[in-house]
Amino acid sequence: MSVDEYQITHMADINVDGGGNGSQGGNEIVETPDISILPNYLKEWLTLEDEMKVMATTMREKKKRMGVLQGLITKTMKGHKIGRVNIKSGAVLYQNKISKETMGKKFMVTHLTEYFKGDILKAKEVYDYLEAHRAQKTKENIKLERN
Repeated sequence: MSVDEYQITHMADINVDGGGNGSQGGNEIVETPDISILPNYLKEWLTLEDEMKVMATTMREKKKRMGVLQGLITKTMKGHKIGRVNIKSGAVLYQNKISKETMGKKFMVTHLTEYFKGDILKAKEVYDYLEAHRAQKTKENIKLERN
């Protein structure tokens, strides 16, 4: 990648979005690297980006197939009351777990209204208070914008 293949826009010239997907732990840079190395970093990063896109597609397909197989195995084991199948590398166990509903806005307002005996204004006030006092984190990241 040569200098002619990219154009640098300084942060003062663009809108920097503080939201982002976040940086991964452990990749903090202490010193600012030399600008002459940037093309090499970009080239490697773009190569990895493309490779990971292909891998992600493959992973989605495999996860979808695993989900179908898991459903079939679960139904078979449950239907035949099989709790354990020993295999060469260990065992496949039938499990039944109970999980709780997520506590999103709709859940919170509904149940706070119920708690405050129908006072939806008080319920929304408590929810808004909690929402306003949630901690925020700024994370830095880069994003590839394709043409």
